[in-house]
Formats: sequence, structure tokens, C-alpha cells
Amino acid sequence: MAYRFKLDEPIQAGVRRIGAAQIDRAITELASSAGSTTAVHEARKSLKRVRALLRLVRPAIGETVFARENTFFRETSALLSHTRDREILLETAIKLETRFAETPADALGRLRKSFSGDAADETAAENKASARAEAATRLRKARARFMRLKLDPDGIDALASGLELSFRRAVKAFEHAYDEPSNENVHEWRKGVQQHWRHMLLLRRAWPELADARMHAARKLSQILGDDHDLAILQQHLDTTKPAGFNSRDRRTVARLALQKQSELRQLAQPLGVKLFADSPRSLGRKFAIYWTSAQDLRALRNAGDDRDEADS
Repeated sequence: MAYRFKLDEPIQAGVRRIGAAQIDRAITELASSAGSTTAVHEARKSLKRVRALLRLVRPAIGETVFARENTFFRETSALLSHTRDREILLETAIKLETRFAETPADALGRLRKSFSGDAADETAAENKASARAEAATRLRKARARFMRLKLDPDGIDALASGLELSFRRAVKAFEHAYDEPSNENVHEWRKGVQQHWRHMLLLRRAWPELADARMHAARKLSQILGDDHDLAILQQHLDTTKPAGFNSRDRRTVARLALQKQSELRQLAQPLGVKLFADSPRSLGRKFAIYWTSAQDLRALRNAGDDRDEADS
């Protein structure tokens, strides 16, 4: 099912439907393709969609329920995170090598090769299979809880309040990322941007053209910040491990180039962030409540017109 609310559906029913669909999708992915990296990655994306949904209805389900469910899905996703680590490191090494292709730095080639070997050994594979099974079991239990979620209030105002709250956190994270630059602060901003484009998907029927524009802008920004985060993961990996054939000079070279690339990404991200966060959080929440009500009214008028046409035919 589509990851969005329906104009003719109670919001509480929509929350249960959307959440259950994403949980089902994650369980299916975990059982498919013998738990391949791609399948696990898709499952984790479904869990991110569930957490974005929870943030959108946070004021309506209350802090206790939100904290419980958000922590549950975050921890379940963490069970699967290691399956993507090697892939991310290899992709990041390739991107760095492409960006600095004209730089005489053999270190980048050696870095890429260090991540290009065979995947984990049999023991690691067994551990991954165990993690997938545990995650699937947890999700089956979570689905039952999700179908009992109650919203108070149950209406578009609940979503508007959640949108305002989440957007305010993202705006603050944006400001913090440039007032006090660090990998951690930029990553927090990225999470807020990711939540926003998923919220635009959820609320798309309020005003499809506007929601699509905001969603595409936020996704583009999220991809830039994602590349920044991958570089941070790479640097952390090199600080804690010693790739075969990699010496201290190689490590310094890669660290310098990674920091240079991060600087470029953050310079590009800033004006995109200014544009995306031009609205005040309160204004954005109120606007989408109005857009939603107007879209419902227009739908009712169209349906009434169709009924009249059928009666006249």
C-alpha cells in the first residue's frame, strides 16, 4: 500500500494501516533472497518509514507510547545495521577515488581494494541470519501493538502538530550543524531532513504538487548529508581498524581527502537547507492542516458532481 494518508480515511485508521504495511514489508524482506544485503537494506528503510510515521503522530499518541515504540524500532533496525557497513565503506571509497581521480594518491586505490574482498566468513553469516530472525520475531509482535495505537485527537490537527514539532527540531538541528560543525551535529540534521521528506509523502494528498516539491528538495539534501555521514563512518573505521596493506601515510591521505569532500558537501547543503527551512514550523503545520481540509472539500465536491452526472444520465 502507498505510504500516505487517504483523504476519506480517519487518521487513526490510516496510521494503523500505513504502519502495519511497512512492518509487513520489512518482515517479507527479511525472509527474502536468503537475507541478502539489499533485502536487509529495504527492511531497514521500512523501519525508518515507521519511525517517521511515529514522529508525525507523536503529540497524538503521547510521549510514553512514542518513546517506547521509537526505541523499539530503532533497536530492531540496529540489529541489522552491520549488514550494510561493508557496502557503505566500499561505496564511499569508490566515490572518493572518483572525486580525486586526478590526485596521485595510491592510498585511495588500496582503500577500495581493502573493502572489495570476500564478504564475512561463515560464522559472521550465521550471526547475521540470527539477527534477521530476531528482528522478524520482534516485528511480528510490534505489528499487533501498532494495530491498537490510539490517537487523541484523531484528526488532521494531530498530524499538523506532529509536523510542526518535527520540523522545528530539524530547523534547530540545521542551525546547530553550522553553529557548531561536527559529524554528530550534521548527522542529526540529516535525520530531521529524512523525516521531513517522509512526512511530505505521508501528507502528499493535501497538495500533491507542493508536497512533491518539498519532498524532492529534502531528498536531494538528504543524499548530500548521507554522503557526508558515510565519510564520517569511513574516518571512524580507519581510526579503529587497520586495513591490510594500509599504512599511516595512507591513513593521513584518506583523512585529508575525506575532510575536503565533507567541506564541499556542507557548503552545498547550506543554501539548500536555507531554502527548505524558509517556513516557520508553526506556519508549515497550520498550512498543511488547511491544505488537507481544502483537499477533502474539493474531493467531496467532485464526488457530488459525479453523483449528479450519474443521476442526469
